[in-house]
Amino acid sequence: MRATTLEQQYFGTSTAGAPSVGAGGGHEAHHDPKARRLCRQVREQLDLALAELGDPTLEGTQVHEVGYIGGTNTIRVDVTAPRGADLAAIAARLEAARGRLRAEIAAAIHRKRTPMLCFAVLPADWLEHWREGAEEAQEDEDDHDRQ
Repeated sequence: MRATTLEQQYFGTSTAGAPSVGAGGGHEAHHDPKARRLCRQVREQLDLALAELGDPTLEGTQVHEVGYIGGTNTIRVDVTAPRGADLAAIAARLEAARGRLRAEIAAAIHRKRTPMLCFAVLPADWLEHWREGAEEAQEDEDDHDRQ
């Protein structure tokens, strides 16, 4: 089973080889257990840290996917905003909290180098659209396998 990722769905690029841990399942698996573990740890810590910020602008946001950006020490964090939320305001608040979030990640993961964070804020209906696309891709793959 191979579902499309955010980049494949919207930009037509591949994330093959990039570690990624998402909420929706079906994301690209990575062969490096350490990288997968790091992405999972970052995702779990960000879920907690965002809730603890107590910022009303960030209320209802969810970490959708966490993954490396091609061979750098940067982690991409895809955040889904609640329906009707101001995406620019959420992006600005995440940017303002980036240092604090990174410090909390550093305390939790105990690594020599803490990855930089790069946020992408996605509208609520994006997740529904992504799931529909992933289901269609799976159906197409199943049809192809039957032939």
